[in-house]
Amino acid sequence: MLLAHALRCQEPETTAILMESALHQGLILPDDLMSLIHEAPVAARRTFHSLSTASESGSETRVVRWLRHRGFQVEQQVFIEEVGYVDAYAGGVVLEMDGRTYHSSPEAFAEDRRRDLVMRRLGLQPIRLSYGQIWHDWRRTRVGTARRYHRSGGHGPQGVRASNDSLNREHRAGSVSSWPGSTLRELVAIHADGSRRTGVCTYSYQFS
Repeated sequence: MLLAHALRCQEPETTAILMESALHQGLILPDDLMSLIHEAPVAARRTFHSLSTASESGSETRVVRWLRHRGFQVEQQVFIEEVGYVDAYAGGVVLEMDGRTYHSSPEAFAEDRRRDLVMRRLGLQPIRLSYGQIWHDWRRTRVGTARRYHRSGGHGPQGVRASNDSLNREHRAGSVSSWPGSTLRELVAIHADGSRRTGVCTYSYQFS
């Protein structure tokens, strides 16, 4: 099976992308994936580290994992009033991973600019990363994104604040029944008056 092979032979990032994509597309059930992970060598599980059921593309998996490894609390699929859902929010910065499929038409380009204006009006800093930036120029993209965080005053590892206890629950290995269904989303709502409302817990799973 491809996922079993990835756990043993692929880099942790590649494995995470394959598994999160399989969950998102409904190609594997959470319980089946847990069984697969528990059968993997302990060293592989420790290196692999974690999964999120909120990522909707391999690009999101790569960017979110990088931010979390840098110490950021990342909230995914955040709802912003007058904007809609955005891919990720971390430290006052909104990250949108713009693939060609949904962002290449003139209408999509105009809508993305409208959304950016609303976010800036709300005091948020949008960063849009293209497929090419994430996959063909990742080193420079990481450097540039880190500089944007620094210039915008985005909170780094020492400044991350928890929005709500329900956004910080971790589902530990061995508690298969506690894994939320892969169709659910993290819910964080940012309203036009600046208020925030949180909903269900973050969907990250830590492996030991």
